This record gives sequence, C-alpha cells and structure tokens, in this order.
Amino acid sequence: MKKVLFSVLVAAACAAPIAGTAQEKRVVTVSGEGEVTRVPDLAKVSFGVSVQSATSAEALAQASGATALVLAAMGGAGIATEDILTSGVSLSARYDYDEYGNQVGGTPVGYIAMVDFWVTCRDLDQLGALLSKAVEAGANRMNGIEFALQDRQAALEEARAMAVRDAKARAQLYVETAGDSLGELQSLSEIGGGAMPMFRIEGVVMDAAAAAPAGMPIAPGVIEIEAMITATFEIID
Repeated sequence: MKKVLFSVLVAAACAAPIAGTAQEKRVVTVSGEGEVTRVPDLAKVSFGVSVQSATSAEALAQASGATALVLAAMGGAGIATEDILTSGVSLSARYDYDEYGNQVGGTPVGYIAMVDFWVTCRDLDQLGALLSKAVEAGANRMNGIEFALQDRQAALEEARAMAVRDAKARAQLYVETAGDSLGELQSLSEIGGGAMPMFRIEGVVMDAAAAAPAGMPIAPGVIEIEAMITATFEIID
C-alpha cells in the first residue's frame, strides 16, 4: 500500500469576537485511505486478424472471411454476442523499402487489411483455451488483455468504508494526543475514485502453431482497488 500524504488543519477562533455570537469551532482535517485486493474474475481480450494481398479489395475480402471464422469460433466457445465488440477496421498500402529504410517507388506492392475486436471472457478457467481457439480459427494479432471484476462496486464500497475508518482513527490520534477530544464529523469528500490498474500485453503478430492445444497459460495476478477521502472533525475541549 502506498504511503498517504496527509495534512492536519486546526482552525483557531476568529479574532475580536462579537458580543453575543458563539466562538468559531476548532476542527481537524485529515485524509484516509482504504485498499482491498481481489483476484480478477473477468478478462477483456483484444485480438484480430491481419491479411496481406495484392489489391485492397482482396485484402478486405480475406480479412472479412477470417474475421467471420474467428467470431464463429468465439460463439462456439460460449461467448455471448454482447460480449464481442469490433474495435477497429483498417486498410493500408504496403511498399517496398531498400536496405536503408527508404521507400522504393511510389506504387504500392500490396495492401494490408486488419480487423480488431474485444472479447469479454467471464470464466477465467476457459481463457487460455479461448485464446487458442481464436488463433486456430485465424486470429493472428494479440493487442492486449485487461483483467477486471464482475462486481467491482462491492470491493470499492469496502475500500471506501476502510478509508473513513482510517481517517477517523488518524483524527482521534492527533486530537487526543494534543489533550482534546474528537467531536462530530463536519465534512467528508472523496479524492479520486477507486482506480483499478489494467494489465496489458504489447501488440504482436501470432502464429497459429504457437498456441498450445490445451490453451495458452494465463496468470491474472490480483487487482487493487483503493479509495481516498478527506474528512473534517470538530475538536472538543
């Protein structure tokens, strides 16, 4: 858990009090942090197909056919239609280059068509096999993978509750050490909001032979969800 920077602010009474008015409250302002760790139970994988051909029309047609096969394989693996999202379609010209990296001529020697999509896997035990099936069906691009929680809100609420308790304990320590008592909560605000790190794999072009028949080994690790708050309490003499 990273260290929390905090500040303590004690507001003294205003100068020259006006007759008949109450003295301004003294307060202490602190920060609090809560963090929970969870094993992810959901993964979003980005992969696709890349095809080279002599003409742009052929490249697009071949990419379209390869994509249909991959998506059919995903459906056959139990992935719901709403868990598949096309994230990009591109077509680019391919040129020849000399040994110094300079383009040779102005006429394309071919075209590259790429189609990428996100697939949500809600059973991590099947993720390795799912990736292997995608490659076997024709996917040859791996763009990234994100691990997440299907019920992130419950973990975030737990972290928020921990942050409030942490802030109150800090405030009580400071005030009681100074010889006073901690009063009621005056204000509370959240800083940020439960950041969740994402783990990605750099985009690579894959070979179908590289996918193990039993499925690619996957290590999801853990996810840390944190909450930070600022709270102000009254100081009682």
